[in-house]
Amino acid sequence: MKWLLAAHFIAFAMGVGMSFSNLVNIRLAMRHGGEKAAGLALLRGALGRIGDWVIAAIWITGIGVLVPLLGGHGLAAMGDLPVTFHIKLLFATTLTLCHAGARLTAAKIARSGRTGLLRVVQTCTLGVFLSALLAIVLAVASFG
Repeated sequence: MKWLLAAHFIAFAMGVGMSFSNLVNIRLAMRHGGEKAAGLALLRGALGRIGDWVIAAIWITGIGVLVPLLGGHGLAAMGDLPVTFHIKLLFATTLTLCHAGARLTAAKIARSGRTGLLRVVQTCTLGVFLSALLAIVLAVASFG
């Protein structure tokens, strides 16, 4: 189980790094515009698609870590887990929702050209970054 927990931490760390990179990317796109912004949008799209897989890895490894902790008692044993675990789960859910919001808004920008929506993508991406960062801290508090 230790290797699965390590993979879980690595997936969250990737979420932190990729979302921070996207925050820098968005800031540059808002500052420059034109062809530079279009090139940066291509990079954000690629990172977003990779991010989809990272979030899947977070959930798959998280479930893999959780199942043995429940000891065959199913969801009834969730109450026995530390409070920090439940808060971490809240941040993992927030991370997922923020990522979905960023991806959907970025798709709307691509279709409509409404670059003013970059602020929404920026806010969602900040949510991903902070949620992933806090989830790592809470995972260490729960399992470390």
